[in-house]
Amino acid sequence: MAEMAELMEASDGEDEDAWWEEDDLYCPVCDRHFRSKGAFGDHERGKKHLDGVMRLLEEEGLDVEQLMTEVEELRLEEERAASEDDEKKSENDQNDENDEKKSEKKSEKKSEKKSEKKKKRRATKGEGASSGASASSGPSAEARCGGCGEVFASKTKLFAHLRAFPEHATLKSSAKSHEKKG
Repeated sequence: MAEMAELMEASDGEDEDAWWEEDDLYCPVCDRHFRSKGAFGDHERGKKHLDGVMRLLEEEGLDVEQLMTEVEELRLEEERAASEDDEKKSENDQNDENDEKKSEKKSEKKSEKKSEKKKKRRATKGEGASSGASASSGPSAEARCGGCGEVFASKTKLFAHLRAFPEHATLKSSAKSHEKKG
């Protein structure tokens, strides 16, 4: 490892292969450099690397079993922390879903109220229109055939009649079209 540090200092940044220096993707156990974190992680989980770590630990006289239990405890702590984070996230997600459901219910209630108001307006408008239609004999209140003079309840029914009897169709003339342009 010390040799590697001396090599890095000797290069003075001129070495183009120093890409690993910035990323710390170097395994001192296996004396290998890696270009990506994924490759480095795969290497750390690999059998050759783990065997090398065990060999170094035994050479140093460290208790391998004790270190393995400590590593396992650390891994379990990390898993617990991750599961707690997941629980918090799921609680937040549930709260968000509940908020969405509440807002959907509110918007449904609002739309129901609006539709009820529209129905009431239509009902009152319909009552006024039906009473007003009998008093008013204007062209907007009734649909009349120009050929036979028959009165229809709606323009749709008048158009159906005109399709059945095309000879009843007549053009309306307006006063503006008869004026001479001067």
